[in-house]
Formats: sequence, structure tokens, C-alpha cells
Amino acid sequence: MNTENDGAPEGGATRARRPSRRVVAVIGAAVALAVAVTLVVLQPWRSDGDESPGGTVTPAPVASPEASGDASADATPSDGTDAADGADAAGGDGTAGTAGADGADPAVVPVAPELEPAAPDQTVQAPDGVTVRLAQVEHVEGEAVAAGETSGPAVRLTVEVTNGTDAPLDLSYAVVNAYTGEDRAPAGRLVQPGGQPFEGELAPGESGTGVVLFSIPDADRDDVTVAVEYAPGTSTVVFRGDLS
Repeated sequence: MNTENDGAPEGGATRARRPSRRVVAVIGAAVALAVAVTLVVLQPWRSDGDESPGGTVTPAPVASPEASGDASADATPSDGTDAADGADAAGGDGTAGTAGADGADPAVVPVAPELEPAAPDQTVQAPDGVTVRLAQVEHVEGEAVAAGETSGPAVRLTVEVTNGTDAPLDLSYAVVNAYTGEDRAPAGRLVQPGGQPFEGELAPGESGTGVVLFSIPDADRDDVTVAVEYAPGTSTVVFRGDLS
């Protein structure tokens, strides 16, 4: 007697069941979602400016001429005041090393003009009214007591200055120099014996003296020039002659 087996295969084997359409749809959706996530994750690596798959580098964006011009304009002073300040710091007119508007060096002191030489026994009156004379000329044996001095024959001069101006005259700035011969070779200075510097302030009409010594051998005393500058910037009184 044959009975139905509800479609089961003969021989007792159980037939495999096919996946339902719902399962297939779920799996397909999962795969699609995985692919989409992968694409999203990998997308930044393909953006502009990064390395491309071929290994080349995409150049960075270049600023437009308009943008560069704007940046340059912002960095440049609009009124030029900074450049002017720099020129002032360099010397007032943009030229380094310029001492003044006329190019003169303010540290240079003008040399006092010399008056015409007078004989050693004369009294000389300067243009401002001051008079100078060699009150005494002596021959002494000089003594070296300071660096640079040389002992030996010397001439000691007593120089007298009379203030013929209407203002006080400060003698502390008076300077006396001596020279020998036609070429005016400088004579060495000495302090002893008997040297006395100019000191004090002369009121109008008053006189003051200073005693100076110079190393001058006997053979050189026939032509000696003595220059007296009694105040800075004034005329230099000059005596020239035989001091033997």
C-alpha cells in the first residue's frame, strides 16, 4: 500500500531548503552598507591637495595676482613715514656719516689766525685790545722732571698778558709754543726750573704772567719763533728773532 511522504525524496534523504527571499535581501543590504562605509572612509584620501593614487602630488593652490597685490599693499606703509624716519636716523637726509647740513665736522676747532711776527722785545696789541709781551728772556739749564722732557740748555720766557678788553679774560686757557729755524721745528717743553702756568681771570686793565721753558740749544737760539694764544679762538700773537 503506497502512502504519501509529503514530497520527501525517496530513499529517506531530506531535501535542503532554499534561503528565503527575506534573508537574501538582508544580506544584500548588509553588503551594500559595507561598500558604502568603505567608500566614505576612503574618500578623504582622494581629495585635492593630497597624494593621488598614481603617487604624484597635486600642487598647492597659487594665490591670485589680486590677492598678492592686496597683501603687498597692506605690508607697505601708506604714507611713507617709516621710510622718512629711517632716513632721519641715518643722518637726517638719508646719507650716513654726514656731520651737518654744510658738511662741517662740529668737532674741528678753527685754527686761530697768526698776527704778523714782531721782534722779541716788542709789545704786540691784538685786534681785541689784549696786549702781549716777552717780559723776560733767560738762559737756564733745563731739568727733566716729567715724561718726554730732556735735560739740557733751555730758554725760560716770562710772558705778560694785559687785558685791554671790556670783559674778564680767563688766562687758564693761554698756550705758548716755541719753534726754531725757518722750518719752525717744535722746541721741547720743560717745567723746571721755575716754570709757572697762566692762572686766574684778568679784569679789564689787569695784567698776568706765565713762565714757560723750552729746550733750545745755543746754536739754535738765533732764529726762534714764539707763538702766544692767550684765549681759544683769538688771534695768535707771534714773536720771532734772536733769543741768544
